[in-house]
Amino acid sequence: IRVIGILDRFLEHSRIYIFKNNGSPEYFMGSSDLMPRNLTRRIELLFPVEQKELRAELDMNDQTALNDKRKGRVLNGANSYSCTSDGSTEKYEKTRSQYALYEYYKTRLKRERKRIRAERKKLQVYSSVNDGK
Repeated sequence: IRVIGILDRFLEHSRIYIFKNNGSPEYFMGSSDLMPRNLTRRIELLFPVEQKELRAELDMNDQTALNDKRKGRVLNGANSYSCTSDGSTEKYEKTRSQYALYEYYKTRLKRERKRIRAERKKLQVYSSVNDGK
């Protein structure tokens, strides 16, 4: 088990669980971070992700987080976190996962909005009221 923590600008974090299962991965998302203190008085939810496209998206998010050499921390055997980088800041700035994902989704949103606007222009509205008579 490899645990990575990312302490950066955005405090909220995803709750994505990927179990590799010797080449037969299982994907889950949920509301819980599975900390024992949060499981005693709350109702938490965990659900499977089965669509290939969504799994690919989760893999991309996971890899981006695992490659974060600027703000990523690895949980070690002594139950404490250590930096994943060599201390250099500029060298690893592009690997800040939160910013990389933010830019990715911002660009994707712009592209989708543009596509939707183009589709709307193609639509023709027909009305049966008076049928133009």
